[in-house]
Amino acid sequence: MAETKVGDLRAVVEGMRQIVTDWDTFVRDVETLGREHEAHRADFERLEREHHELREAHEHLCREREAAAQALMELRSAHEALRGEHATTTQALGELREKYELALQDRQYASDELEAVLRRLKL
Repeated sequence: MAETKVGDLRAVVEGMRQIVTDWDTFVRDVETLGREHEAHRADFERLEREHHELREAHEHLCREREAAAQALMELRSAHEALRGEHATTTQALGELREKYELALQDRQYASDELEAVLRRLKL
């Protein structure tokens, strides 16, 4: 009977050892999961900050793009106005050149007439 009790005792001790080993493994796994959880939490917080920064940068770029688009529209409008002024000025310049050429022709004609009158007076 003593052997039966020793055998039973050994089985109980072996069962307890297995329970302690399983418990130790469980505790290590829980500690590992806790560390991983903290690491993931830190990663999440970092990613959240980066996301916030990217969102702010995106909003800033959108505002800059809108401002650039507005400036471009204003420049296009000013360009069209300048093109109109240029066309008007070019036309006015052409008219002035024509008047200048006519004035030169009139001057030459008057000069020729005066020269002819002077020649007649000398004769």
